[in-house]
Amino acid sequence: MPDSPKRIMIAESEANFARTLCADMEKRGYDVTLCHDGLECVAGLRQTPPALLIVDTQLPVLDGLQVVGVAKEIQPDLPVIVMSAYDIPGLKREAADAGAYAFLIKPFELSHLSGLIEQALARPAAATAATKSQPLLSLARLEPGQPLALDLRSGEYTGRYHTHLLARHAATVVVACPQIGGVAFSPAFGTRVTVGYALADGWYRFDTTVIGSTHEDSQPALLLAQPRLVTHLQRRRCPRFAARLEARWASTETGDQAEAAAQVLDASRHGMRISAASAPSPGSRVAVTARTVDSQGEIKIQTQAVWTQRRTAHKAGYDIGLKFVDVSGRAAAALAQWIEEIESQSPPAPPGRHSWLPVLA
Repeated sequence: MPDSPKRIMIAESEANFARTLCADMEKRGYDVTLCHDGLECVAGLRQTPPALLIVDTQLPVLDGLQVVGVAKEIQPDLPVIVMSAYDIPGLKREAADAGAYAFLIKPFELSHLSGLIEQALARPAAATAATKSQPLLSLARLEPGQPLALDLRSGEYTGRYHTHLLARHAATVVVACPQIGGVAFSPAFGTRVTVGYALADGWYRFDTTVIGSTHEDSQPALLLAQPRLVTHLQRRRCPRFAARLEARWASTETGDQAEAAAQVLDASRHGMRISAASAPSPGSRVAVTARTVDSQGEIKIQTQAVWTQRRTAHKAGYDIGLKFVDVSGRAAAALAQWIEEIESQSPPAPPGRHSWLPVLA
């Protein structure tokens, strides 16, 4: 519970308006804490819980609605007033779904804000527990143990790491800490993260931020802010099958067509994923020569690079997503047979547990 019934926290990045708000609230007898970005606000909520939170939607680092969700996770009965300079359709509904007590469009009369604060603080604690943010549909389908690709986009550990989901809460996604050489580490508070995962119908991705660390079932874990948007990047039309086949690749769009060593990691009837020490440019044509399942022969496949991704900042190499192109006649028959051989040796994973790095279906 808050130490003081009149402690108010304000999260506002516009300096002049923040000063005006603080001065007015202090004049009315409130003890005011000012935060200039979302992460500072979350840290303040954990260290010194307020009696009420006023938050702007357009905050740096962690946006206002994400802050509301985290605030409700930390302090479920905390009344939150959301303000915005943008009268965007649906934004008020989003704020209410996240758990906001009230929503104000700037500019507004400070006396009106003061009245809302008095009403919110006068309500019984149980009545101020607004509806928590509802998980996005694709997040709701995730289960503990789901493999995740964790791309750290800032800080000293920038790169891709493999981890898995531990739990989902109303405002946070809890994942196992990534590891380097078998040793778990926790990225710094505020590290930007892109999380990718495969469900039965395709590959999904969302951007978020590290907002803390914890232990889940005695395992070191990261707390990630629940995203407001999940992107469905690839819609899978048929299953993928794991494969570990030696291969070589060469760009067909450059004068130098020297082949580089690679390994086929998985394949479907529409594309495959390979790993290699170097990578082609996305969109370029690539010829892949791969061993057959029995290792007695080879097949040459014409492809186009869809995406490339460094494996991690501490491990050399790339994962490369390729789609099949120019497949007809004998080449089509040979490719179909090669895929059938892979399928016969490697049944697909059950829904939600497919080989989890992205590749075209």
